[in-house]
Amino acid sequence: MNRKLRQRDLVVLASSASLALFLGACGGGSDDSSNSPSTSGTSSSSSAASGKPYVIAEISDLSGPVGVFDTPPYDGMKAYFDYLNSTGGVNGRPITTKASDAKGDVQTTLASFTQYSGQSDVIAITGLGLDTQMDPLLPKLASTGIAAISSPSSTTSGLPYNKWYFSFGEDYGGDVTATAQYLSEKDSSAKIGYVAFDSPATRSVASNLTKAVAGTGVSVVGKEFLPPTATDASQAISSLVHAGATWIAIGAATDPQFTSILQNAKVQNFDGNILAIAGGGEDSNFKLASTDKYKALRSFHSPSETNLPGVAKMVSEVDGAKPDKYYYSMGWALGEVIAKALTTCGSDCTRAGFRDALETTSFSDPYGLAASAIGFSDTCHQGFRSTFVYGWDGSKPVQEGSIDAYNKPPCGGS
Repeated sequence: MNRKLRQRDLVVLASSASLALFLGACGGGSDDSSNSPSTSGTSSSSSAASGKPYVIAEISDLSGPVGVFDTPPYDGMKAYFDYLNSTGGVNGRPITTKASDAKGDVQTTLASFTQYSGQSDVIAITGLGLDTQMDPLLPKLASTGIAAISSPSSTTSGLPYNKWYFSFGEDYGGDVTATAQYLSEKDSSAKIGYVAFDSPATRSVASNLTKAVAGTGVSVVGKEFLPPTATDASQAISSLVHAGATWIAIGAATDPQFTSILQNAKVQNFDGNILAIAGGGEDSNFKLASTDKYKALRSFHSPSETNLPGVAKMVSEVDGAKPDKYYYSMGWALGEVIAKALTTCGSDCTRAGFRDALETTSFSDPYGLAASAIGFSDTCHQGFRSTFVYGWDGSKPVQEGSIDAYNKPPCGGS
């Protein structure tokens, strides 16, 4: 059964994995003299809830090149907990957070995990967006009996189902197939020029996309991989243009690389479509591109879309600086999922009980931030399975449609 597109008139499809998934090849992060985990404390706003708090620990890259992606979801999740605490919490208990900056480093991630899994008050761990950081932890989850929920990216090693691993990030497993089907239906002679910084995940995506379009008339005519620290993409874009690409697909890029890709596409008079496969959905990315041929995928509505009632409601309930990153909405929605699972688990919730409750937590997002229902099941641990496609109307990003990422069980279809 083929994937069904919800909008017939989309000009281009961007697949939906974030930059954070790929930066495992890049050790980045903040300059810190110690590799031991640093705890940032608990949610800061005053709480109307009382009693012993539920504690959620975050391990993610809160600084360095990935910080721009990992920090907004964490901030959104914390803000939702703060709002919920001010209205009574969950089962009369507040939800608080602890956080460690992984700094793009596997050993720091493992040390943080050891610390938090050894603290009996920590009921679950979130963050963990890098596949190279998450993969070594998968076997440790079962031995410590603690659930991990990754955001904003996922690791395919744990999907669609690993008993203790849950993803609230984008998953390439559905995206590659969806992209191939869309292109074969909408542009049967599309020639894709793929550019990304070099990592095992970006190479895997390029390889799988090539296989997925085989025999459809769509082809991948070039693949360019930049060193993770590179800032100049001029040669890569030149190679793709000369290869005859009609679509440039940006697989993953740091901010300097992203800027260079867009600037060089203009300089070299590329007149095809540009697909933001990873990390290109912020308002600033659209403004930089400034063309209706630029499309990107957003997993959730952006806080800037206050014309939408649910978004306006979310923003109005934020105490403090108003958010401006669309990954913030992802964190807010994850907070909803965690709170509902805790409600089910009860006031005496244990780690195992929370894990079990997550598998029964699936509902329509009351803030309308997601493209479809959010949550998990006992066969699929991918927390959202549809995404929005956005274009540029000359002044701002606008939603052009949405697409389901799965067409067969366990995460979709029938």
